[in-house]
Amino acid sequence: MGGRKYIFVGGVHRSGTSLVASCLAGHSMVGGFTNTGTQQDEGQFLQNVYPNVNQLGGAGMFSFHGAAHMTESADWLTQDNIKNLRDSWERMWPGDKSCVVEKTPQNLIMARAIQEVYSDAMFVFVLRHPIVNALAVRKWSHSSMTSLAIHWLRCHNWLVEDLPKIKNYIIVNYEDFVSRPQEICDIIWERSGFASEKVNNRVTTSSNASYESKWKEIQSRSRLKLDGQELDQNTLPIDYRVRLAYSRRVIKYLVRPFWGADVELTFGHREYETLRIEFAKEFERFGYKFDDLLGFSSSQIL
Repeated sequence: MGGRKYIFVGGVHRSGTSLVASCLAGHSMVGGFTNTGTQQDEGQFLQNVYPNVNQLGGAGMFSFHGAAHMTESADWLTQDNIKNLRDSWERMWPGDKSCVVEKTPQNLIMARAIQEVYSDAMFVFVLRHPIVNALAVRKWSHSSMTSLAIHWLRCHNWLVEDLPKIKNYIIVNYEDFVSRPQEICDIIWERSGFASEKVNNRVTTSSNASYESKWKEIQSRSRLKLDGQELDQNTLPIDYRVRLAYSRRVIKYLVRPFWGADVELTFGHREYETLRIEFAKEFERFGYKFDDLLGFSSSQIL
């Protein structure tokens, strides 16, 4: 379709990319992949040119794969592959829309490669608090909080490296988007040449709140260690002691036999302190405070 515009949305898993992409595609002039039968209708699963996220290790892990960060030097950027990729997506996008949206998590770190395929594309990068992101992903990932924090930082440090070579992009903080989705969608639509329309998606502003309560519980548990001595477990509330005992038995009898002895589902003061010492300053560079999961400030580097 001549003159069609393209918006690519990227962000690590559970950062809000699905919400942002859905809101953008709700415009009458904009569309996206629907009913493809693939996971989240993501473009990565509708092509065979570059490796999808599952082939790179999956959620919370893909940045550790050597092929994850893709630039204009990617080996797969041949003329035949570029045509193959465009054909694979074009036949699946709605033909009656002036603009189409594609959402894939690793767009966050492969925008420079996608830009070689769609030179005039706009990229929307979605950031969410790294602790919230880790708490959300660890529910269905076998990664530790520390590993997830490193993964988050690897991806976003690559983004910072890539931005000077990306021609058209906008960075959206998830925490900001859920508080004013209409305003942010209007900005993106206007930059794509479209008038404002009402955002019909239901957007929940309190989605980080449940993680905030979990984080406060973790912070409370981290204080069990005092002057190098862990406090008596019996001083803990009975409901927590029951859950702790249960989780230890699950790990011992059900998880470790299948996943290895290094698997740990509980999250205690040692890992909390490691995160705080090693990553708090790094998170602040991106506008996120270690002990405040509900807000963000202006990033120092984006």
